[in-house]
Parts: sequence; structure tokens; C-alpha cells
Amino acid sequence: MKAKSILAFTAFALAAAGAAAQKSQVTNPVTSSSVTLFGIVDVALSYGSGSAGNITQLTSGRSTPSRWGVRGFEDLGGGLTAGFWLESQINMDTGTFGTTNVNNQPDGSASALFSRRSTVSLISSWGEVRLGRDFTASFRNRDDVDPFGTSGVGANLVDALNLEGPASTRASNMVGYFLPSGLGGFFGEAQYYMGETVDVSGQPDSHAGDGYAARIGWAGAGFAVAVAGSRTNQVQTATLGDVDAYNLGLSYDFEVVKLSGGYYYGKIEQFVPYKATGWLVGAVV
Repeated sequence: MKAKSILAFTAFALAAAGAAAQKSQVTNPVTSSSVTLFGIVDVALSYGSGSAGNITQLTSGRSTPSRWGVRGFEDLGGGLTAGFWLESQINMDTGTFGTTNVNNQPDGSASALFSRRSTVSLISSWGEVRLGRDFTASFRNRDDVDPFGTSGVGANLVDALNLEGPASTRASNMVGYFLPSGLGGFFGEAQYYMGETVDVSGQPDSHAGDGYAARIGWAGAGFAVAVAGSRTNQVQTATLGDVDAYNLGLSYDFEVVKLSGGYYYGKIEQFVPYKATGWLVGAVV
């Protein structure tokens, strides 16, 4: 009986593999309850050489990030659905998990089990309210037009420049709203996130880590276009300050080939303001 249980669990886990690859917009209301286990495992054997030395190593997530998670939905009746999503990074070469930024600031890095996503949602025909740690709207816009999904050996240089500061990819303590589907191809989201720094009168960093992000777009007949922006408050230093970021993404699917492009702008209000722009042009055949 024990052996059969282990085999059944393994089969279930494999059947659910790949589900985490989606970076979906609003989730449609469900009419039944469900809990799903999902995951992706990716590891590569790498070798590098240079003037300073050589190294052979196992590297996790060279094609797509390794992760596992559990998500579920509960039909509350009347067209209302409750949902949760817990997703953890896996470092396949060491067996460890990832880190998260608990306050959306450079000094807030901490080891966390569900560092990729930890959210609870309320979903209906009017859209979705999502609370917790999640992708920012501006990152989702970059990710949608990147042929390599902003990860692995093909990750683009623009994303590596980290134009959006500590909350470049994900933000903690977030309250988000997603437009419902069925709006003639229009989609969008708005988010507000908090650094949860104690607010002391006259203290310059009382709102450090607070920020907001939004995205609006349209998709139909193989074409998609979206614009997004974000602002994150930070304490001003020689190398850090309030971060403003904007980007535009578009794509067209010719069925044989899908072309995509993106424009990115970032500004950090440090003592000497730092500005950067970038372009992306991609194709998936």
C-alpha cells in the first residue's frame, strides 16, 4: 500500500508539471473546487573557461526556472471564487530554495519558501483582487514579449540591467486588481505595494519600499500591445533613489513565426540621477 501511494503521488506530480509556466492575467471564476500540485525541474551541466580560471558546474534553471507549487480554487457560489497560489523556487544543484525581498528595498533580502509567488485571490465577473507577493505589472509586460521568458541562457540584457530597482520582477505586500476577461480583448492590472517601514514623523525613509505599478493592453487576431509603468520609493543615496520605469511591448503571431518587440525606460533618482533605455526585438519560429 505504501509503495502504491508513492507511485500515485509521483504520477500526479508529473501530470501537473508545466502548469507553472503560465504567467496568466485574471483567473476566470470556477464552478467547482480544486487543488493542483505543479512544478518544473531544469538543470544543466555547464563548463566555462577564461584567463583567470576554468569551472565545471551544475546550474539550475538554465532554460526555465526550476520551481514547484500548489494552487487551489473554491467556488463560493453566486459567481464568486476564492483562490490561492504558493510557488517556491528550487535550486536543483543544491536542493535549496530561493530568496525574497520582504520590504521591496535592497536590504530586505531573506530566504523564503514561497519566494516566487504567495497570493490569495477573490475572483468574479468584475475581475480579480489579488493579495500577497507577485510579479509587478511592468515585469509582466517585459516577460510577455521576451522569446526566452526573461530567464536562462537567452535572458535579454535589458532585463539584466535591472532598470526598476529592487522591485524589478516581484514585489511583496502587494494589493492588486486585474480586469476581467471578455472586454473585447482589453486587459489590464493595477497594483500597490508596501515596504511596511514604520512611519516616524520627519523620518526620510518612512515610505521606502512603497510603490505602485499598472498595465493596460489589447490582444486580438494574433496582435497584442501593452504599456506599463511603475514607481518605487527608496531612500536617496549615491547609488539608489526613487525608481521610475516605463515599457511598451507588442507582438504579432504569423502562426509560422511570432515577432515581438519592446521598449524600456528606467530612471533612478540617486544623487546623480541614472537613466537608461533599451530595445528588444525577438522572434519565435
